[in-house]
Amino acid sequence: MKSTSITISFLAILIIACQSANNDDILVDLSQTINLPSDSLFQQLGEITEKVNHSGKYPCEKSDCMKFTFQDGKYEVITRNDMVEWLTINKIPDYSGNENALQYLGLSNANPDFINPGIVTRWENYNNIHEISFFPDYALIIFSEPD
Repeated sequence: MKSTSITISFLAILIIACQSANNDDILVDLSQTINLPSDSLFQQLGEITEKVNHSGKYPCEKSDCMKFTFQDGKYEVITRNDMVEWLTINKIPDYSGNENALQYLGLSNANPDFINPGIVTRWENYNNIHEISFFPDYALIIFSEPD
């Protein structure tokens, strides 16, 4: 009986370890950049490959915003007043049905608010982030509501 209990405990630990993202799997570490100026995120993303005025376009229809592209389109960041508003991470594995996908953003796992495998997994109002959505080939992180 004792050996069965130890085996079950070991299997549970093994399953949890296998489900956790290792550092190589993290797309971007948001755990240290939430509600910080855009520079703190930009340091992780590397060299800016494109910078364009995004004012008057969604989600900045009434605000002055800038759009920055990194790593030839892998990351797209929209800023307002030097704060990150939207972050799009393109060309990623399909995490759309993964309830633990927050770990790929360096965040603690939580139950998603909506899940439709193969389409989207979404968290709303998570840790001062308006919305986090994983689609089959990209992730969209909306830090505040569009204007």
